[in-house]
Amino acid sequence: MHYLALSVLSFFLVTDTLGQTARSDSSFLALAQNRTIQLYKGSLTENMLLYNGNEHIPHDRRIKIHPYFATDSLQLGSLSYNGIDHQNVMMQYDIVRDELAIRLSESVFRIRPHSERISSFAFRNYQFVRLVADSAAGVSTGFYQVMHNWPVKFLAKRKKTD
Repeated sequence: MHYLALSVLSFFLVTDTLGQTARSDSSFLALAQNRTIQLYKGSLTENMLLYNGNEHIPHDRRIKIHPYFATDSLQLGSLSYNGIDHQNVMMQYDIVRDELAIRLSESVFRIRPHSERISSFAFRNYQFVRLVADSAAGVSTGFYQVMHNWPVKFLAKRKKTD
């Protein structure tokens, strides 16, 4: 009796059995990898590219006036960075250094996005555009406030000194 059970068991172990064929693991692995990549890309927002730059270092506290335009507190605004419009960005315009400082909502640190990639920004009722130096027109590279935006634009270069 033991020989019969042993021979039947060995028959199933040695020969192929009838039934479903095993699916290749490679299709399941490829599907899992693609889904993981899709989830990762979906979790990134277009604002991720905006938060690329150096840390904004505050000015010396001994300065008697604040170095920012209009107010020394962060303002909710918008900007065009690398040709993409970004809304609801916390920002300050440092007119002493002529650079924008932005803050990610969950962070205490402020970042200086690359100025050459910013074409314009706005907060409250103020709008600024970036111009590139033109020696013939006597314009230096930097941010200029748009004072009047009709057929003829009026721009103002804002400055503060320490």
